[in-house]
Amino acid sequence: MKLASAKLVIAVASLLAIACGVWAYFQTGYWQSLLLGLAGTSLSLSIGLIVVNLYLKLQEKRQAAIPLFKMIVPGIREFHNDYFIEKGRLKFGTPEFNALIHAYQDNKRDPKALSPAQRTGLYEIIESSRDDVVELLDKIDDQLKEMSFILVGTTG
Repeated sequence: MKLASAKLVIAVASLLAIACGVWAYFQTGYWQSLLLGLAGTSLSLSIGLIVVNLYLKLQEKRQAAIPLFKMIVPGIREFHNDYFIEKGRLKFGTPEFNALIHAYQDNKRDPKALSPAQRTGLYEIIESSRDDVVELLDKIDDQLKEMSFILVGTTG
């Protein structure tokens, strides 16, 4: 259902619900229960159409963002694997680097959980590829902003 026709159906169903509710107020017996049932059904139809249309609108936005997300993933993978994991393993060795990561995570990501030598080593890794990393992070940041604009529906 197109958005304009959905809005029309929602408006008609809402008005019908209100009209039936008001009319039922002045009736008794069979007509009152019939009109209240019709008002409830119309109101349910309105609410259902609103929920379905909101869901479909969000789904359209998500579907539009998927190709952009697929373009962002390689940049994130490069940042994580090439500039952090690989360099960390080369600097500390795989077992020590894995222990360093576990210590960091087990202590609620507190850098103070690492020894001064470990922190210095990590800072050296970051500093050694700073220019490349900043350029890559700027690219990832721009792509993530674009994706959030698509999902939220605003422009920057």
